[in-house]
Amino acid sequence: MTKGQPTYLRYFDGPNNHRIWDLEVKTRRDGSDLLFPYPNDSDPQKKQLHHHLFLDDKRKACGLAYVTEDKQGKWCREYHYDNGWGWKLDGTSESYDSIKELYDAIEANRDRRNVRNFATYLASRISLSSDEIINELSEPVESSSDSCFIATAAYSTSRHPDLTTFRQFRDRQLLSNTFGRQLVKIYYKISPSIANHISQKPKVKLFLRSQLEHLASWMRTREIIKP
Repeated sequence: MTKGQPTYLRYFDGPNNHRIWDLEVKTRRDGSDLLFPYPNDSDPQKKQLHHHLFLDDKRKACGLAYVTEDKQGKWCREYHYDNGWGWKLDGTSESYDSIKELYDAIEANRDRRNVRNFATYLASRISLSSDEIINELSEPVESSSDSCFIATAAYSTSRHPDLTTFRQFRDRQLLSNTFGRQLVKIYYKISPSIANHISQKPKVKLFLRSQLEHLASWMRTREIIKP
């Protein structure tokens, strides 16, 4: 599909021999497609209903996150894969009373994955495992500081655009949930001493800055930081 304006697909053969007609297609930056089967429906829930079609490099297969309603009126997301032999069910999410509740749960899980990715990255820089960091977390952060100690030390400035990206990630993603606030708390507890060490090691500073530049670029590319 061409990126930019939504395109339309006459039909799509989904799982269980279910053919969906007249879909609106929106291509994401990562190359995957969101398929909207009811883009003009008067029902707000049906209008926002979409299926996520993507390529899974690890499975060497085409993947589809397929939102469906069961006989009890509950909504869940089924995960199907097709490696050339037809769609096969690979699991489902929990059931919810509405599409909104389902999507809210999906968004919350995405935030949690983002936090763990950040914890894993931070852990690799301070010689701890992400589990060790997460296991030390206890009380949530009540408020945030404007300081990004480690990044500031690596960039030798607090005004670099990448630091704005990290602050936005902290404020919009980490501080929006309890798990993230706990991670921020442990970061502010351990980062000043690490930053002091980095500032005295030019080679370490150069290496860390290059890694942080990649991380900031990855965050922006994957739309982890929303406008």
